[in-house]
Amino acid sequence: MILKNRRDKLNQFIPFLGTIAGTFLLVLFLDPIPQDQDYHNFADRRTFFGIPNFFDVVSNLPFFFAGGYGFYMSAKKTSHWIQPAWNFCFIGVAMIAFGSAYYHFNPDNTALIWDRLPMAVGFMGLFSALIGENINLKLGRHLLLPSLAAGLLSIVYWQMHDDLRFYIWVQGIPLLLILVSAFFFKSHYSHRQYLIYGLMLYILAKLFELFDREIYEWFSSTAGGHSLKHLSSAAAVFILAEMIRIRKEHGSGSTGEEKIEN
Repeated sequence: MILKNRRDKLNQFIPFLGTIAGTFLLVLFLDPIPQDQDYHNFADRRTFFGIPNFFDVVSNLPFFFAGGYGFYMSAKKTSHWIQPAWNFCFIGVAMIAFGSAYYHFNPDNTALIWDRLPMAVGFMGLFSALIGENINLKLGRHLLLPSLAAGLLSIVYWQMHDDLRFYIWVQGIPLLLILVSAFFFKSHYSHRQYLIYGLMLYILAKLFELFDREIYEWFSSTAGGHSLKHLSSAAAVFILAEMIRIRKEHGSGSTGEEKIEN
């Protein structure tokens, strides 16, 4: 029985480990990805009330509310073992409101650091939370600080070498783990489909970003794709916060506060 339990735990770990290690190795073999300077040329450059790029700046405000709501739900509903990971996820999101607004006020590579730093914190917090809730709560907590350090180092590496490979991995790996957890793991909680809803909204956000200029033209110069990206991304975070609020641990009527430690 003990051997079977150990084998079952190892089988649970393999999909996550394979995804993490496999994608990281892939990144190592890719050619360096420099920052495209045209990225800073957003479609909607209108100025209102003395604020340049007004809608790309103010559309960051929902991040503050989504992150704050998520932090409150995390503090109230999550296990003490995994709560720090969710807290950092939502703190990072809330700080995007300031970092991204600062960047969009005068977009350039230097200001972009302050946009991407809180994003790295948020994504690595989510990464640790997914590890904790799908493999082992203590492992997720112990990985939090190294994960946050990896996120911050990806920003440093980009700035030093003009190479976005590792930052892209930091942003992408939690999203891939959402899919892995959905297909390979039986959830401890109800309402796990909210993770997929959030992922779909984030994919939509990236499409808004990709077609920024085309959307600006489709809306007759009234809304750009990048401001819609901010709104869709913030909505994805709100979905995660709602998931934490309403989910219950399978096999009990309780919320996730008293989740069994693996």
